[in-house]
Amino acid sequence: MTEDDDPLGKLQDQFFVSILGLILVGGVLLLGGGGVAAAGWFLLAPPYSYILLAVGGFLLLMVVGLIVTQLPAAGKKLEVRAHGLRFTANGRTQELRWDEIERVDVSRTDDTNYGLVSVEKRSKDTASGSGLLTDTEWDVTVHGTDGESIYLGPAVWKMMPNARKVINEI
Repeated sequence: MTEDDDPLGKLQDQFFVSILGLILVGGVLLLGGGGVAAAGWFLLAPPYSYILLAVGGFLLLMVVGLIVTQLPAAGKKLEVRAHGLRFTANGRTQELRWDEIERVDVSRTDDTNYGLVSVEKRSKDTASGSGLLTDTEWDVTVHGTDGESIYLGPAVWKMMPNARKVINEI
């Protein structure tokens, strides 16, 4: 199917985490961290070896962080098209045309970390921004007139540079 034949029209924007990219970046960090740590262990004497061990360990922790944060979104893809939305997850594709959307339910959780104290606030506000110390998670369900719903959880929105803008467009 070509772009012109797509029933939802021309692709406006798409958001996804590439599994191949995740493996590639994770592999590079893993090899780099392991290499730096091994060089520190085998080639240098203390205290310089401790520095390289710390740097290598940090890179290895980055691999774990990358996998933990990005793996839930891997394999999911959201397409915003001229005439509707298409969401693919686990091999299942759901589509809704703009004129078929009955309502959009939005739930927002702001977790603000003030150091010793963390404040969690839940709302349906899509207009206001988040502060520097705030981690915002979105839960969005797009309901169609035919009873079909597309659920877009926090993993989908974390892969977007400006989730609030896309939510407001829906």
